[in-house]
Amino acid sequence: MSLTKKITAILLVLVMMLAFASCSTEEESTELDIGTINIGVIYNGTMDEDGTLANKHYAAFENAYSSAGAGGGQINQRDGVVPGDADAMATTMADLIARGCKLIVTTDPGYYADAVEYAKQNPDIFFAAMADYGEAQQELSNLATFDVRTFESEYLAGMMAGAASASGKIGYVAENESSIDVNAFADGAKATNPAAAVSLVVTDDVKAGVEAVEKAGCDTVYSRNFAVDEEGTMYFDVPNSVANDMCVNTLGENGKFITASCMNLERVYTKIITDTVNEKFDDVKGYSAGVKEGAVDVRPAEDEAVKAKVNAEKDKLFAGESDITKLVATSVLNYTIIK
Repeated sequence: MSLTKKITAILLVLVMMLAFASCSTEEESTELDIGTINIGVIYNGTMDEDGTLANKHYAAFENAYSSAGAGGGQINQRDGVVPGDADAMATTMADLIARGCKLIVTTDPGYYADAVEYAKQNPDIFFAAMADYGEAQQELSNLATFDVRTFESEYLAGMMAGAASASGKIGYVAENESSIDVNAFADGAKATNPAAAVSLVVTDDVKAGVEAVEKAGCDTVYSRNFAVDEEGTMYFDVPNSVANDMCVNTLGENGKFITASCMNLERVYTKIITDTVNEKFDDVKGYSAGVKEGAVDVRPAEDEAVKAKVNAEKDKLFAGESDITKLVATSVLNYTIIK
C-alpha cells in the first residue's frame, strides 16, 4: 500500500472514531440534558388556588425549573390527586410516564408509599418523594426521599405567639393535622410563655376556624389569611409578601400581625432538578432542609427581647445544637383539638 493510501486510511479511521465519540457524547447528554428532559410533578390540592399549600409548592416549582434552565413545555404538572386514592394515582402516573417524564416529583408525604412502588416498577425513571421527617429510606437507586423541617419554623413562630398572647390561649387553624408541626409550635409557645395552651382546629374554612378558636377564648391565632368579601378584603392585615403563609396574629379590635412562618421550597426543588440532571441523584437521597438550608424561616419579631430569644434559637439550629428535634419526637400531643 502506498504512503498516500496509508495516510488516507488512517484519516478515515480517525474521522470515524471522532464521529462515534461525538454521537456517544450527544446521546449521553440528551438523556440528562435539562433542555430536553421531561419532568412530572404531582400535587395534593389545587395548584392555582391562592393560599393553599399546593399553590405554594406549585409556585416554588415554577421558579425552580426556570432557575434550573428547563422550559415550560417540559414540565407536566398534575393536581387534585388525593393521597390514598389508588385509581387517581395510577391514572396520573400512567399519564406522566406516557409523556416520557424521566423525573417525577411527588410533593406530599402522603404519596410516599406510592412513589416507592412506582419506582420499583419503573427503574429507568427517577422519583423524588417528599416524606415526613424521619421516614425510613428505601434502598432504591432511582428513588430519593426528601423532607422539609417545617417544625423548626413552627417552633420559632410558636415562640413569638407565646410572647404575644396575654392569656396564653393560642389557636392553630390548619387544613390538616401535622402532629410534629403543631407539637413544635406548642413547645415554642411554652418556651416564651410557660402557661401557653394551644388549641387546634382542622378545617379548610379558615374564617370558621378562627371564629372557633376565638370563641374558645384564644387571643392569638396561627393560620393562613382569607378573603371575607367579593372585593378580596383580608381578615388579617399582613404584609403582602406573606399573604399566603401561616401567620401569627393577635385577635380583637386591636389585633395585629406578629410574624409568619415562611417556606422557600424553590431551593429544594431546584436542587432536586439540577442534581438529577447533573447525575448527582444520590445527593438528593435523604435530603433534609430546614432553617440552616434556607428552606424555612420566620419574619423577625418587632419586640427586641423576643427577637433576641428567637435569634438565639436560630443560632443553635445553624450550629446543630438545638433541642427542637428532641422535643417534637414525643408521641404525646401537647395541644387540644377543637372539633
